[in-house]
Amino acid sequence: FRIGKRVVFNGENKPKDLSDGDTFDIKPGSYVGVVSAEKLAMPLNIRAVIWTKRKFSYEGLSLLTGHHVDPGYEVHLLFTILNASNKKVTLAFDEKICNIVFFQLESKSGGSFSDPHLVDGRFPPEFVKKIAASEASGFAAIQEEVKKIADLQSRLAQLGSEQKEIFQPQRAMPLGR
Repeated sequence: FRIGKRVVFNGENKPKDLSDGDTFDIKPGSYVGVVSAEKLAMPLNIRAVIWTKRKFSYEGLSLLTGHHVDPGYEVHLLFTILNASNKKVTLAFDEKICNIVFFQLESKSGGSFSDPHLVDGRFPPEFVKKIAASEASGFAAIQEEVKKIADLQSRLAQLGSEQKEIFQPQRAMPLGR
């Protein structure tokens, strides 16, 4: 499956339309929502399993999505992609995002709910709201905060040592002087 015509970035409430040749960056620790280029029309006796492309893991990307597609599902797939690396990653319209393997079931299933927005390859409004309201803290930002805390701990230990040196002579003096 490939990245389709729409992408939405965390912290933003307006999806961006993509076309041939367009690329977009995912900042470290950030994530985006994308709609697949392909639209599924799953028969009631077929289930599918989604596997992330190996290239994604090499780039530090994680595909946050359900890992199977139910029988009867008739929509474009919705993916959230997390950049768990400490560098920006550039993706492109029509780039392969995952593999999908289909399994035939012994009997037909009752089908599944198909979101009317995804039928047309659009983001569900609730998904866009959630993405817009979210803030991502990348591992690089967390590491920077941990470094600040370690620096403060080191400075506090140094001040404690200086305090001991200042008060040490006073403790050594006999009382009454």
